[in-house]
Amino acid sequence: TDLSLLYGATLGAPSGRVGELVAGYVEEEEEAAAAARPRLVFVDGVYSADLSDTSSLGGGAYAGPLEQVPPEVREAVLESLREIPEREADPRTELGCHTFAALNQAALSDVACVYVPSGVAVDTLRLILLSTPSYPDSGAEAGASPQLAASHPNLSLWLGDGASLSLLQQYAGRGAYFCNGLSRLRLGENASLTHAYLQEQSDGAVHVDSVLATLAAGARYDANIVQSGGRLSRVNLAVRLEGRHSHASLNGIALGSESQLLDLHSAVRHVSPDCSSEQEPR
Repeated sequence: TDLSLLYGATLGAPSGRVGELVAGYVEEEEEAAAAARPRLVFVDGVYSADLSDTSSLGGGAYAGPLEQVPPEVREAVLESLREIPEREADPRTELGCHTFAALNQAALSDVACVYVPSGVAVDTLRLILLSTPSYPDSGAEAGASPQLAASHPNLSLWLGDGASLSLLQQYAGRGAYFCNGLSRLRLGENASLTHAYLQEQSDGAVHVDSVLATLAAGARYDANIVQSGGRLSRVNLAVRLEGRHSHASLNGIALGSESQLLDLHSAVRHVSPDCSSEQEPR
């Protein structure tokens, strides 16, 4: 992936002003009487209590910021945050997650935490990750490098044994910005995750995300990744099938124009015997 646009830019602080994005991604849902569907919203990587509504989550499931994560999984979540992917791997054979994951970790301001206890089923959780441009008065001088507001959203998702979840993860924003995401997904034995990933960033955005999924025995992960936004986008999808009879189905499609570069790179490791996977990128 040609990242020269990112390397030639100056990174700045985001303004946090979501403006019309709220109307497009939150208010329309409420007007459509879909408020009963739990919604978790982060703005520039930071939890927004005003825009989120997870009151309909039941069965002990949790979706919210790191500071309120249930004590039974707090240590597990904190331990997962200490892991940086591809730390000692050969960069010639890996996806290239390490540098951007390390940057995400260094700039960590909050974590979107999702926990579904063993045996609990959650129909749909909507995770909305919004990005905003820099403050109007922080623009670069004439002739200088373009400025991109930088945000680093972080997701830690944990499904207990036999749990199931349908997750809709949406990225959107306005203006020029760099969104550097990191998503860690851990599925317990016989857990099931249906993951709809929708990247609808603004025309001036640079989007990089590393999605790391680990599956225990009998777990199933179905990912459908759609990219239509951003001037430059790269999604790294790394899956580890660590238990027998675990299965991953990965589907991806890019709907871009000639002025966009939308990449999806995947790696599936069959760590355990008797596991299976299938992929269909378009």
